[in-house]
Amino acid sequence: MSVPADVYFSAALTVSSWVKVYSCRADSHLFDFGDVGLPNITNTVRFKLSTGDTSCMPSFSVFSNQTTEQTVKSITPLRLGVWTYLAATVDTNTMLMYIDGVVVANGLLAQNGGPINCTRAYAHFGSSQRVNDSAVADAAFDEIRFYDRALSYDEIVGDMTTPTLFTISSINGSFSMISIFEIS
Repeated sequence: MSVPADVYFSAALTVSSWVKVYSCRADSHLFDFGDVGLPNITNTVRFKLSTGDTSCMPSFSVFSNQTTEQTVKSITPLRLGVWTYLAATVDTNTMLMYIDGVVVANGLLAQNGGPINCTRAYAHFGSSQRVNDSAVADAAFDEIRFYDRALSYDEIVGDMTTPTLFTISSINGSFSMISIFEIS
């Protein structure tokens, strides 16, 4: 699957998607975007459906011109076989993760802001660019949306309750993927 070539993340951002997980696989991903491939990962954004084990506890991570990954991890697991709304926001110094419109994880960024000009040079949906995170998601995705700013709580709830049209459209200057696809 291809996505338009562009800068996807530059400092503040929001990512959201409807996800239906069929089984939890260690280190499976909603997506993994980066501008420099292995082994020199610098500006990368990734959303995992399960981190390191099969607990189904999602995490959201950014690398910002550094070698240290900054991550927020939910302590609330995803439910199997149920459509669930996932979202994550990054502003100048804070990361938040939502499940079904409820904040389930938050953290401070150690560096200034989010990723800097993260492009789609290495763009993976349902998998990762990293060899050690090679699990393919056993899940369906719908309405994956990228925003070029951190949405507020009210905007997250609005995003969750507003369906998109079945066309490619621009949302605040960013790409939105509309169709349902399954990876297994």
